[in-house]
Amino acid sequence: VSVLVSPGGGPISGFNAVADRNGSLHAIWHGSNQALYYSSAQAAKAGDPRGWTQPVVIGSTFTFPGITTDPSNGIYVAYPGDSTDGVFIISSNDGGFTWDAPRLAVRLSDTCVLSRVTVAS
Repeated sequence: VSVLVSPGGGPISGFNAVADRNGSLHAIWHGSNQALYYSSAQAAKAGDPRGWTQPVVIGSTFTFPGITTDPSNGIYVAYPGDSTDGVFIISSNDGGFTWDAPRLAVRLSDTCVLSRVTVAS
C-alpha cells in the first residue's frame, strides 16, 4: 500500500520529510510534472494513507528539495527553480495550510547545476 502518491498517479521523486515539535510529519516531493508537492500527518497516523492531508502543489522543481521546521512550528522549503534561476524558499506559519509566495534566496549562474538542496535546522 502506497502511503503517499502524486496526484494523477505519477512517480514520486526527491522525497524529504521532517517532524515538528507537535508530532506532525511534513513531507515534500516532486512528481513527473515537476510540481513540488506537500502533505502532512500526525506521526501516529502516518502509516495510514488516510492519515495524510491531500497533497498540494507549493512550487515547481526538477530535483531534490529540502524541508525544515523552526521552534514555533514554521515550515520552510528550499528548492531549485525550473531553470538556472536559483534556489527559492517558501514558508508556512500555519502548519502547511497556506504558503507564502516563493522568494529567490540564491541566484545562480547559467553554468551552475544543482542536484539536491539541504536545509539545516
